[in-house]
Amino acid sequence: MSEVQAQQVEPKARESPTRKIPTLKTFQIYRWNPKNPSKHKVKDYQINLKEGGPMVLDALNNIQNKIDPSLTFRRSCREGICGSCAMNIDDYNNIACLTKIPLEKNSAAMTITPLPHMFVIKDLVMDMTNFYTNLREVMICATILVYCPP
Repeated sequence: MSEVQAQQVEPKARESPTRKIPTLKTFQIYRWNPKNPSKHKVKDYQINLKEGGPMVLDALNNIQNKIDPSLTFRRSCREGICGSCAMNIDDYNNIACLTKIPLEKNSAAMTITPLPHMFVIKDLVMDMTNFYTNLREVMICATILVYCPP
């Protein structure tokens, strides 16, 4: 079989009836605005999975760019190094840039909330002040190797 014939057969194999990928996916995203502190809610967004990448961060970018520009979240490196896109995704603390969107045909809506036990600034953005203070103290203890109070 020639290379051209193989390229024509390959797309048909990917579109087999056993591997149907849904086109629409619902994301339930926690929303909170400090201007109206008593009203927090979970808002549903439905996106076309063929219009973006395979990761949750791609879906959030898609929602922010095409559906709701007021959605607020952090992102930076897109490589799983910095952790700025950390959030609770389907009841697991994870980073959005490395979490794949499940493509099962009957998969439920994805629920995205801020990390638990942290103060929320807006939507999916948490106050990281306490985390960075603790990290700095741990790094000082680890690098200088002096007594650090508990």
